Amino acid sequence: MNSWIRKTAVLFVYSLSVSSLAPLASGFAQSSAWMISNSSPVINNAGFETLGSGSEIPGWTYYWSPLTDEYSISVTDSKSYEGSYALKMVDGGPKSLGLISSSFPVTEGTSYVSSVKTWLEQGSVAMIVYYYDANHKEISNSRASISSVSSDWLELTHEGTAPAGAVTAKIMLYSGTAGHSTAYFDHMTVSASTENDVPVAFGDPIDLGAATKTVKTSGAAMANGEVYFATNGTPSTFYALDAATGQVLYSSPVQGVNTVYGVASGSDGNVYLSGVENGMLYRYSPTAKTLEPVGVNPSEKLVWDLAATTDGKIYGATYPNSKIFEYDIASNQFHDLGSVREDVMYARGIGVTDHYIYVGVGNPAYLYRIDRQTGEKSEVKLPNSGANDMIADVWSYNGKLFVRSGATTLFILDEETEEVLQSLPWPSPTRFDSMISPPSPLDRNLVYFRNVVNSELVTYNTATNEIIPLEGVVLPNSTVRAYDWVTPQTGNKAGKTLLAMVTEKLEYVLFDPEDQSVETIMPEIEAEGIDIQSLEMGPDGKLYMGGFHTALSIFDPKTNAYELQERVFPQIEGIGFLNDKVYFGTYGGAVIYRYDPTQPYKKDTNPSLAFNIEDGQSRPFAFAAGEDQLFIGTIADYGLVKGALTMYDEPTDTWTTIPDIVENQSVMSVAYKDGLVYGGTTIHGGGGSSPAASEAKMFIFDPKTKSKVKEFSPAIPGMASHQLIGDLKEGPDGLLWGVTWGKTASGTTVYSVFAMDAASQVIEKSKLLYPNTPSGSTWRPYFLRFGEDGLLYTTVGRTLTVIHPETMESKKIADSVNLMTLAEDGGIYYAEGSHLKKLPVALEEVALKLDTSVLTAGEQAQLTMSGTLFNGKAADLAQASINYKSSDEGIVTVSDTGSIQAIRAGQAEVQATVVLNGVTVRSNSVAVEVRENAAQLAEKLRQEFNLRMASGEILKPLESQLANSLKQTEHHLLKSQADQAIHHLEKFTRSLEDPKMNAYIVPAAKDALLLQAAKLLDILNQQLDS
Repeated sequence: MNSWIRKTAVLFVYSLSVSSLAPLASGFAQSSAWMISNSSPVINNAGFETLGSGSEIPGWTYYWSPLTDEYSISVTDSKSYEGSYALKMVDGGPKSLGLISSSFPVTEGTSYVSSVKTWLEQGSVAMIVYYYDANHKEISNSRASISSVSSDWLELTHEGTAPAGAVTAKIMLYSGTAGHSTAYFDHMTVSASTENDVPVAFGDPIDLGAATKTVKTSGAAMANGEVYFATNGTPSTFYALDAATGQVLYSSPVQGVNTVYGVASGSDGNVYLSGVENGMLYRYSPTAKTLEPVGVNPSEKLVWDLAATTDGKIYGATYPNSKIFEYDIASNQFHDLGSVREDVMYARGIGVTDHYIYVGVGNPAYLYRIDRQTGEKSEVKLPNSGANDMIADVWSYNGKLFVRSGATTLFILDEETEEVLQSLPWPSPTRFDSMISPPSPLDRNLVYFRNVVNSELVTYNTATNEIIPLEGVVLPNSTVRAYDWVTPQTGNKAGKTLLAMVTEKLEYVLFDPEDQSVETIMPEIEAEGIDIQSLEMGPDGKLYMGGFHTALSIFDPKTNAYELQERVFPQIEGIGFLNDKVYFGTYGGAVIYRYDPTQPYKKDTNPSLAFNIEDGQSRPFAFAAGEDQLFIGTIADYGLVKGALTMYDEPTDTWTTIPDIVENQSVMSVAYKDGLVYGGTTIHGGGGSSPAASEAKMFIFDPKTKSKVKEFSPAIPGMASHQLIGDLKEGPDGLLWGVTWGKTASGTTVYSVFAMDAASQVIEKSKLLYPNTPSGSTWRPYFLRFGEDGLLYTTVGRTLTVIHPETMESKKIADSVNLMTLAEDGGIYYAEGSHLKKLPVALEEVALKLDTSVLTAGEQAQLTMSGTLFNGKAADLAQASINYKSSDEGIVTVSDTGSIQAIRAGQAEVQATVVLNGVTVRSNSVAVEVRENAAQLAEKLRQEFNLRMASGEILKPLESQLANSLKQTEHHLLKSQADQAIHHLEKFTRSLEDPKMNAYIVPAAKDALLLQAAKLLDILNQQLDS
């Protein structure tokens, strides 16, 4: 492999890991994609055998100190892997904890395997590697973690490449904020490594821009005469609008957050918000127009809802331990109020009064009331208490409790007696749409909501318990995210009391109760890029993508442009293809849409609704097709664990769903081979559920009989159990290839890639990869794609890894890759947040060609260039930077477009330096000979004649004959009359060769003139021929 190619491939590993701080995957030493070399760094006091005084640990520094009572880091002799001592770390509080090694030298582009023996008693811990430049400035960091509690020493391993500019590194042993942990560490090593021979090389990634875009919000609030919300995006953007006009007053990115559900107005006049990623509570000041972080709540990172009290408290509902927290505005202090119900994961909705906190949880669904003073908790009985649902919002107005269950079910209760006064369950003709307005200032008994069935506005009278639709008052067909009452000071509604609404599509709506008019304002909100949720290459060569929450995009590689960027479309989990049609599997009921690429995109028409799987299904991630049939594997709905296999028979246009095809498991992957469907499961069901099975399975399904043929667990050497199985894909070798995630006999989590003989279910080959690495999503399959180069590309370990199917050698190309597919030229398309990127195959060589190597001075010629990629395919050099160079610009020059200009006689070489996607390649050299042109040769002939005549070497009458012929030659040359010039030049030559004239010229002069005349005659004849 060329040295520049090797460097390029290594550098790319770094370039992708810098852009994401997600944990780096790690590999077994015995089956790693790297081979250890002898030149390895040494960690000072790597076995903790050197003792210090007091709390000092020689060679190591504390992440923060002094430690408080909840935390401890110490050297202990109670356990050791080797020697007498080991490090003990106890994290018993909400903060993170760590110990950092001294620095050690690294070389950019070199891969290192870091390893530490770990005994984990509770929680989870990580090893983070930091890289620094010559000025001790951090360049990047990446990590590996372990969460396998054990009663023995396990290996925590990290594998990564030192980025460009790195000269030193440090390692931190770390416990995060997510929970408590107790761990022992010993025997740390760092080993430099060299790559195995997996023949791939790539250039710098190409950013193709934000692929999936939308204008949408998941949460909003109104107060202070303003509207507040944060858009869905990467990152989210916070906005403040004028509540009377919809004018944008303020906007700012919310870094590290892509979705915000919780928005609440505090008693201090400020607005508080929190997203689903980092647990951070943010505060917006309408007065100062500033957005600032307040702090990370002590409960969980994912915040579903916020509620504010009149006495200066903010309460939050979180996931995944149904915890709630309190933030005291005056003291700037957080308090973790614990889990509302330990057997559920979602604290989904929260509402507050002066006396109580109301918390809705799921799945299953319950509503709890908590006394704010005593903490006493009691259940509020609902018609669906204990059902597979979720209590998502709670409001208290006029002594009534308004409780949202799921998306569109509304219960209205008497707050004091807890009697259910109204129930609007699905599918009532009047169905509630997510939010309730505050009571009207015009009639304090009236609250309003939107009917999701027909978008009409509906009133509820808290005094009479009446629900009255306002016929003809139709709102936009979009979920309302917030209501409030406003009084504009200007315009035609100045002084009037209006009901203001903001929808999820960021339509701002004003309703006048007096004349029942509706005005919709579209604020100037820019479309935001949102995370790509799904990505597949269609049979038409186009890329199909869905966004997180919403959006549908199509990218055409031939034009290198987006053909479609639809902002509003259900969240697409998986994409399949059958007979040139595209099928989108969407979240929520597992609804399938069909798209015909040969017809124009038309909202609600193409794509069209194909089938609603329902049957307790939610997320269709897995697709396969064969013999006019489409097969879809689905993840169960919230709180459920029973997935399904659905098949569509196109000739008969029939759909069949086989629920719970593997008992209490969801279907994560499907493949079609030889008339049978092969499936892989995940033991995990929908959100809020707990696994009911312990071992993921494969199954074989016969479409002809519509029955399961067999169910089994693949016997992969080194794997004791599987929790996830998928993707599955038939390889060019006829074997069925797959990925699993599970555990070894010692309890270490690990990935496997395997190839199976489908008929016998015998594992023909396999490899274990990336131990102690989390599974990432427990629903999304790990992609498997076979390239034309014969290699297997996969997202095993949520990395981009390439495997040689014959040798099973592997190489990690990049970290933090969940979605990928292969380009026609062998490159890799992948998703990074909202951006579609392409990892191009590296340029290997370029060939420079010139049709003629001999030019006459003054002539031009065009160089042509072709390029070859590392995989042997032709390179597209349209975007390349090309620098041509001549070895002697006095003889030839070369323009930026490769045009050669011959200057004067001589020989020179021309070469090109080509840079394509960060890879630099020099071309072959092209030799160019430049000959003098007719004018130059005629001038030389004249000079030679004048010289010989002046020296007396030519005498009359020959002198006169030659002078006359030469004059006529020059005359016709000036007139570009080559034939006449040749005629007179030949006469000149005949005079010289006439034996009778030998007495009038010396031999040396005769030879010199004949030589020059012959050169000129040759050029003139060439001109005449051309």
